[in-house]
Amino acid sequence: MYCQNCGCTNEDNVLICDNCGAELENSKPPVGDSKKKIKIFVIILSIVAIVLAAVVAGIVIHNESDNKNLNENMIISRKTTNSSTQSYKESSVAETVSENTEETTKSTTAQTDEQNSLKDTKKGTVTTKGTTERKNQDNNNSVVTEKTTEKGTKKSMHKEYRYREKSYTTSTHSSMDGWTCYDSNTEWSDYGSWSNWSTSTCSKSSSRQVESRTTYRFCVFRCTKCGNRDPYSTPCDNCKTSQYFKWEEMWYPTKGNSMSKHTMSTVPDKYYVTIGGKRWWFEKDGYSDGQGGTGQPSRQEYRYRDRKQITTYYFYRWGNWSDWSTMPVSSSNNREVETREVY
Repeated sequence: MYCQNCGCTNEDNVLICDNCGAELENSKPPVGDSKKKIKIFVIILSIVAIVLAAVVAGIVIHNESDNKNLNENMIISRKTTNSSTQSYKESSVAETVSENTEETTKSTTAQTDEQNSLKDTKKGTVTTKGTTERKNQDNNNSVVTEKTTEKGTKKSMHKEYRYREKSYTTSTHSSMDGWTCYDSNTEWSDYGSWSNWSTSTCSKSSSRQVESRTTYRFCVFRCTKCGNRDPYSTPCDNCKTSQYFKWEEMWYPTKGNSMSKHTMSTVPDKYYVTIGGKRWWFEKDGYSDGQGGTGQPSRQEYRYRDRKQITTYYFYRWGNWSDWSTMPVSSSNNREVETREVY
């Protein structure tokens, strides 16, 4: 800021001149200095305009040169691109043909491998797709295969076997824990023992066998004092007593008159025979039997024996699996076999 009093230049916003001490408010610089500054400013502007014009001209010339070079490069690039594109197309076509040929080859190879795999499977050979396997038969007849991985490492593969066997049993019960019933059969058991002979009638059936017979009475009056066996209850022929007699009878399947060793006695109406070391008496034909009839009495006797139907149930069950082994095992109706391949 200029001092109007002394013309000294002071800093802006200063109210008092540093030289003379006069007030500087609303003060203005001298007119001459202002004109000088304007001239200097115009000169600077002219110089700047000239420089800018030169720079712009240089840029334009440079751009024209660059455009020319760019056009030439674009022409060359287009030719190169067209050539590359043509080469790329030809390469793509070749690669496509190659890929199609390779896929066709792979498909044919896969079909051939599949057919060979099916043939090898029928022959008992296991073929793994995408691997190279060689199978050798070892001393235990187990299959050993060398498998080549993508890294070229060979792994040995062999087949292992395990089996379980079926066992059988029978029972009279229709179910058994842990067993499977697969059949049954019903048949008659053997007959049991004969019952004692009896006069009670009985009928035969499919489960009961019956026999009958005619038996004949043999009798005696036994003296309970001396044991003598008399035909009558008169005094004992041995001890002459008459109060100790007991009536006894035995029914025997043979008639007394038909026995070869019956003995005639002095008794007019009876004979006697010896059976089991004992004397037994029987009535002669036509003589009273003492029971309202004549001759030796007879009766019908029966005995029986029974049987029953027995149903037999047939069961089977599978045993526990054996340990895995390289020893080959064949399956059958009574043996189940599982296999696995181990590397």
